[in-house]
Amino acid sequence: MMCKKKQKKTRVGFIVPYIRPYNHVMASTRIRAYDVIRFFSGDMDIRVGLYIPFRRYDVVVFQKVFDARAYKRAIALRRQGVRIVLDINVNYYDTESKKILPSQRDAIMRFTCICDAVIVSSHYIAGVVKELFPDTEVVVIEESLHGKYFLKRKDVSHKPKTLIWVGYYPKAGDITQIRDVLIDIFEANPFQIIIVSNREHKIDLGPIPVSFVPYCERDIVAHILHGDIFIAPRDVHETYNQGHTFTKIGVAMALGIPVCASPIPSYGGSPAYICHTSEDWSTSLRQLINDEQKRQECSERGIVYCKERCTPEVIMPLYKKLFQALQSKL
Repeated sequence: MMCKKKQKKTRVGFIVPYIRPYNHVMASTRIRAYDVIRFFSGDMDIRVGLYIPFRRYDVVVFQKVFDARAYKRAIALRRQGVRIVLDINVNYYDTESKKILPSQRDAIMRFTCICDAVIVSSHYIAGVVKELFPDTEVVVIEESLHGKYFLKRKDVSHKPKTLIWVGYYPKAGDITQIRDVLIDIFEANPFQIIIVSNREHKIDLGPIPVSFVPYCERDIVAHILHGDIFIAPRDVHETYNQGHTFTKIGVAMALGIPVCASPIPSYGGSPAYICHTSEDWSTSLRQLINDEQKRQECSERGIVYCKERCTPEVIMPLYKKLFQALQSKL
């Protein structure tokens, strides 16, 4: 009796901007590379790891890396028959945003031309890439939320209520988008604000007490649970912000914390209170501050929404499907 030949594993390597310990690497690399590698650690069909030069790969994913050095390496890998994938969570193709340098746009345009596929984190960015590269395979794979965000839930409210914002230092200034609204609400309904960030940001919010908590990935769940309402204001006129991922508000929503946010495309359809105007912000925040039942209802819907869309068990099979499809084309 002839033995069936054992099928070789698909070999996938991730090239990332910087290799650092899990709790200290940038969020996009942790979520879109390290967590993917960890998920596939016991997979029978696919072997995924950080890229090591001179090893053989079927697929190499350039996670947010597309500079001249990366381009040169991708060209060399293509000559060996390796499938090249670009993974991005930022719209570097943007010609209007002041946050995207012309050199970045030129580099990503050139790199995309040699890709077999582009993985993007939102449907908004997918639309941009498809318009520029209609013949390139573009796959939307949203960011999965680490299992730790589903182990606990918000079950205690504070007096006064606590609004919380989490993000990188340069973006903390977004809170001033709703400064007047916050001060107006504070006069009748006192509350405090916690800012969790990698650096302290001095923000003038008048009489509102503002405290700073240093960002620590290991303790982020405990920090977020100190909030009663998560706020995510954005400058919607800045096109750069339109490509942002759901993760920004998802980490709070999965923990059962109600969310008030600006109208970013990836937030659409979620249980977040989407605020288009100052009046929307005022109405939504007043309701959530004063109405325990509203907070509870929003909390329950948010947890269900995240479990249905954002767990590793939902997201990671999308990577497997793509990797195997690319490998089959070799």
